[in-house]
Amino acid sequence: MTSYKTAQDLAARTKHEFMLVCGQSNSGKTRAILDTADYWELEHEDAIFYIVDTEAGFEKLIEEDYAHLQNLRVYEVRDAEETIDAIAELASTKLGADDWIVFESLGTNWEDAQTMAIRRLIGPEMSKDKSVSQWIAHTGGRMKSGEEGPVPQPDMLWTIAKDAHVRNVVKVLQNIHRDGHHVLCTTTVPPEARKQNGDRRKVSESRKKIAEYLNSTISPDGAPNNPRLFDTVVLLEYDKDGFWAQRLKDRGHKLDYEKFTVQSFYRDLLAERAKEREEQ
Repeated sequence: MTSYKTAQDLAARTKHEFMLVCGQSNSGKTRAILDTADYWELEHEDAIFYIVDTEAGFEKLIEEDYAHLQNLRVYEVRDAEETIDAIAELASTKLGADDWIVFESLGTNWEDAQTMAIRRLIGPEMSKDKSVSQWIAHTGGRMKSGEEGPVPQPDMLWTIAKDAHVRNVVKVLQNIHRDGHHVLCTTTVPPEARKQNGDRRKVSESRKKIAEYLNSTISPDGAPNNPRLFDTVVLLEYDKDGFWAQRLKDRGHKLDYEKFTVQSFYRDLLAERAKEREEQ
């Protein structure tokens, strides 16, 4: 039987992160994960960071700066099927209250999910990039009336892809968070040059609305509505002066949309939140 909670019950409950960290390549997303694990190991010695890595991007960075960490458990996955299996295993794992589930990266998984759908519809040797390239070579990227796009049965394509990405990854991670655990995901954002000059893909209305929702010009890669599901969305940037972060969404915390410098990601995020509380 479902029981109700009072305002006092909810206020006293331990708050857990459900965070999306986004940025272009080399903006510091993987370092932000490892910074958080490093900070958390000092605060919670027995907590574990379970990482699902779709990009094989941790090895060199760990060797350089984070080989001392004892709290990492990394699942290296190569496609959407392996990702679904890893997420299902974590969902059935008995997690500690201070453990984190980390997913790198939703953008890659969204591409993998589309490739999985294309292979089911066309054949096992096909990929998303290959099918689109063949179609562009054949048509110049322009569809004639009554002509099919790069993939037959486009409705079925999106049904399979969304099932692999949204229902079997993002929603499962959301449920893990609801069960009382920290969840951090990363994803990429389109490069500025692509946004300014455009490419063959038009920006959909759903992505335009997400950019407006985040009070920003960016729409993170992955399923368009992903940012609506997360409590916190942080944009990372890197320039000649170092690493920067900007909170685009942070449920329960006041936003000023100002960039702040990043040396230790999660520690600096907590400091930024504390500063906002003091200024209220």
